[in-house]
Amino acid sequence: MMKEKFLMLFSACAMLFSSCVNLIAYSEALKNQYHLTDADIPKIQFYNSAEIVLYKEVTNGGIPTVQGGKIKIIDGRQVEEITIKGITKGIALKNPLMGNNMGVSFEINDSYFLTFGENPKFNNKYCLLASNWKNDMGEVTYNGEKYRTPSASGKVCLLVNVKKLQKMDTVTRVASGRKVK
Repeated sequence: MMKEKFLMLFSACAMLFSSCVNLIAYSEALKNQYHLTDADIPKIQFYNSAEIVLYKEVTNGGIPTVQGGKIKIIDGRQVEEITIKGITKGIALKNPLMGNNMGVSFEINDSYFLTFGENPKFNNKYCLLASNWKNDMGEVTYNGEKYRTPSASGKVCLLVNVKKLQKMDTVTRVASGRKVK
């Protein structure tokens, strides 16, 4: 009985790790390596490397207002908490106003996005950007509202599936042959 449970647990872990084995961090170097254009970016499935947690105080004149997520009490205040679990699928929303940065939406509505960009501290991987980082918290805009996120979220980077990029990069053509005239 114990052996069967161990085998089931081992199989589940093996499937989980084998599904993630092709995920690598996205960067401009990777974009150049696979000759990706701005038109290709929305066709790529992105993933976040770790969990992202967003907080926003929800009391407005004593009346809680919640748009999404759940209400928690932190330091005696009601806050809305939105969690984006690690390895959540996301899509790129390229906006010319963002320059080389990229908005990535992990929810059904395009207005719910976070901004990622090259971070020299992490080998120029595309990591979560905040308008400012202080006191171990960052401030991000999500659905047009200001949220706070722990400094650990600044280490969250975008991942892509290399196998799928290799398939996108490969252009195959079969010669039809030529006949003597």
